[in-house]
Amino acid sequence: MLAVAVGASAQPSRRAPRTAVSVQIGVASGVAAKRRTRSYVLTCGPTGGTLPLAHRVCEDVRLHPRAMLDPPIAAPGQARIVCAGGPWMPLVSVRATRNGVTRAFSGSPGCDWPGNQSLSVYYDAAMRDPGHLPTDELELRCDEAPLLLAVPTPLASVVACRHGLWTPHAERLIRVAAHAPELAALGAPALFPHDVGVLPCVIHAGGAYPGRRLSSSCGVTVRRPWATATVSFTEAWPTTPGNTARHTWHVEVRHGRVLSVTQDGAAPPQTWP
Repeated sequence: MLAVAVGASAQPSRRAPRTAVSVQIGVASGVAAKRRTRSYVLTCGPTGGTLPLAHRVCEDVRLHPRAMLDPPIAAPGQARIVCAGGPWMPLVSVRATRNGVTRAFSGSPGCDWPGNQSLSVYYDAAMRDPGHLPTDELELRCDEAPLLLAVPTPLASVVACRHGLWTPHAERLIRVAAHAPELAALGAPALFPHDVGVLPCVIHAGGAYPGRRLSSSCGVTVRRPWATATVSFTEAWPTTPGNTARHTWHVEVRHGRVLSVTQDGAAPPQTWP
């Protein structure tokens, strides 16, 4: 009879997987000696920790990792927007680690730009305030959009984004209006911003020198977005040194359809004879 000894096979390592994201949040409130700091922890992948609304915030991390974990800082020549707060304003400090890399940043929620849009989201979660989260989550884009982080800073677009005007509904209105025949013929869908604001653009002029390129500004505004909306497209181009000319198209949109288009201002360069 053959005796066979069978040893216990080596078990594979069962180390717990390293958490992809770990965030430490401190929220200081009060004034001077009465200031009090509350601390929270958030982990994502898997979701855990002590921060309220953790699943919601982890989804924000997934959708906007740079804004939530590694926000930008002002580059040389870039505008830095700083609010005028007071000693009563809360201060949020964040220490975020992703895949072994740690970044620390802090400030008052909803205050400075660029780099602190995520502080409002962390603050809302800490305060168990889901009412303000949707608006503050929309503003995470302001710390990630390459167009806004360009130099020189397109301040009108930055302000529009930080005031919650960069919404999917507004973008749909702009998209529909830009395809009105009067604008589509001039290449408006590619020329104008896809969100409310003003950005640099290049207008291809006609006239005696067809193909001439004018370094210009192109802007979009939206009025009454939830009624019969008016989407206005304005292009401004240089004329004589220090002077500009403008042309504006006003497009009325309702239920996803263009109702009318009116225009005012100087003749747009694309139509010069």
